[in-house]
Formats: sequence, structure tokens, C-alpha cells
Amino acid sequence: MFGLDSLAKVKNDFTLSCETKTLNGLDNLKYVGGILLIKGDSLISLAALTNLDTVREITITYCLNLTSLSGIDNIDPTTLNSVLISTNPKLSNCSVKSMCDYLDENGQFIVVVNTGNCTDTSAIRAACNAVGINSIDIENLKLKTFVNQNSNKLEISYELIKNSETSIRMYDIMGKLIANYPSEFKSAGEHNLEIPISNLSKGIYLVEVLIDEIKLVRKVNF
Repeated sequence: MFGLDSLAKVKNDFTLSCETKTLNGLDNLKYVGGILLIKGDSLISLAALTNLDTVREITITYCLNLTSLSGIDNIDPTTLNSVLISTNPKLSNCSVKSMCDYLDENGQFIVVVNTGNCTDTSAIRAACNAVGINSIDIENLKLKTFVNQNSNKLEISYELIKNSETSIRMYDIMGKLIANYPSEFKSAGEHNLEIPISNLSKGIYLVEVLIDEIKLVRKVNF
């Protein structure tokens, strides 16, 4: 953006009403002490904001051609007080690291009138889990999923190396809860679960297994 190439710090609110496709020229911006407001019909990329690490509040709204939040990945979630992502009809990818980490902080997060995994916070959280924001020793858990087309059931098996509190949830790709098996105490050893899928549309689903405080999300397609 013309004349902003050396801008690194904004002490107060900063509004970007974009009439260009990119934010080129803001590559050195690292700090916004107030509200960062981004809007604009033409904007398609936030890539120029990769050095931005500190923002008090961020609002992205009426960016009619923006499809992803990639570019604001490096914001420190502990600097954020609130996030508003609203009315961006093509915005489908909100599961960038900064937003995933901010959700884990249970910060104030409002997301409405977008698409893809940006429809609500549940959808963002599910997508964050699917791309591996949470990690686990998969070898020890021995989690297996199998779609049995004959019985129309999703078969899940896993092995506990010790007695554990265990819960299993299944979401669609938009983050809607499809099945919920609440936390219960299970003994060490192999366990199996069958989830009926005959009434579900074909597509991608996410199976979330929570063992004590450790979470693993497995993507399944049927």
C-alpha cells in the first residue's frame, strides 16, 4: 500500500479499507495497539501481514472476495482481546494457527455469515483439530477407523495403555456435532465402538477421540 512500506507499529486503531487485491506494502507491520479493522470488496489475500504478531482486537468484515485468513498466522493469541469475522461470503479457511491458538485460550470470538470452516467457532475448532493443532502418540493409542459398507456403520477401535477417561465425538466438515459418546472411565486394553452412518450424507467427517487430556482427530470419508 502506497506510503506505508516502513510502517511497523500503530499505537491505536488501524482501519484498512481495501480497494486493492493485496496488502502489499504492509510487510513490516508488527504491532497494532488498538482495533485492526480490515474490509474491502477487492481484497483476496492477507499474505502481507505475516510479520504481524501483536493486535489488541481484530475485525475482518465485508471482504467479499477473501477466501482465507492465511497471513495472520503469527499473531500472538495472548495479545488479543477479541476477534470478529463477519460477512465475508467467500471466506472458507479460518483454521490458521493464530485463530486456533486463540480458540484454545477461550477468547471472545464472534464468527458469522462466512462459509466453509468459517461458519462458526465449532467449525473452526474442528478444522484446527483436523490439521493437527493437537498432537498425540498415535502408535500407543492404535486408533483405527473403518467404514463398513455392509452394516452401514463406522467402526472405531483403540487401545488404552492405562485406565483413562475417554470420550468420542463425530462432526461433519462444517463442525456440526453428529454423534456424542460422553466421557466415561474405561480400563486399559482394546475398545471398540460402532457409529451408525446410514442416515448421513456421503462426505468427509471428523472423529474426535479424547483420552484424559489428550486429543486426536481422525478424518474419515464415506
